Amino acid sequence: PATPAAPKREPSPRPSPPDAPRASPPFKDPKKGKDYKPPTRELQHAPPDAPLSAVTLGIQCADADEALAALRGGARRLELKAASAGDFCAALRATKGGAAKVVAHHGGSDGDGPWFEAAARADLALAKANGAHGFVVGAPFAVRHEALAALCAVARPVKVGLSSGAVDAALANTDAAAFCRTVAAAGCDAVYSRTAGSSPAGRGASLKRLVARGRDAGVKVVVVCASPRDAPRVREESGASHFLLT
Repeated sequence: PATPAAPKREPSPRPSPPDAPRASPPFKDPKKGKDYKPPTRELQHAPPDAPLSAVTLGIQCADADEALAALRGGARRLELKAASAGDFCAALRATKGGAAKVVAHHGGSDGDGPWFEAAARADLALAKANGAHGFVVGAPFAVRHEALAALCAVARPVKVGLSSGAVDAALANTDAAAFCRTVAAAGCDAVYSRTAGSSPAGRGASLKRLVARGRDAGVKVVVVCASPRDAPRVREESGASHFLLT
């Protein structure tokens, strides 16, 4: 008997072209209302004499949701201050590979002794494993420079900074030039400050001195500001170009 002809196969339809990528949703902060503009956008027009490339802005985030919202708002540097190790790792993983550099802050209190240093090293290991660009610690590393040097050596290539609380407390009893030279020699990349160890009335002059001494020593000075509107004035008074907006 004749062999039946094989059934004719219809050509498979071509896949339809993918949809055009959707734009990121607008940044909305429930605490500040739907019309709130990201700090990075506001500050683009704030310093009249400085392009945005001359100013580095860090946006404080507490978890993955806030970090992703800040990225959608245009942030290029995130300062992660998480309440738990879970939030810490989740935020780092959520932003890994993104456009922003993420600086993780050690979540422990500014205590003293070997257990505090051990906790900081544990957080550093998590930050390093999850792709952090930088890691910020507090006391006692601002006064124990051997411990700071050891931490910086272990952290590489992650850059180590000192928190504003630790720096301002140390500067109350230490000359800014000597402090910057010492922490730079230990391998520290940045120091954060609110008042540069002075009273609020003398903040401008103290920050200007700290920024200048940090520049001489090769250490970035990051000024902590409560509002993006404060940054242009502080920049004009002190010459600072790095800010953390809280």
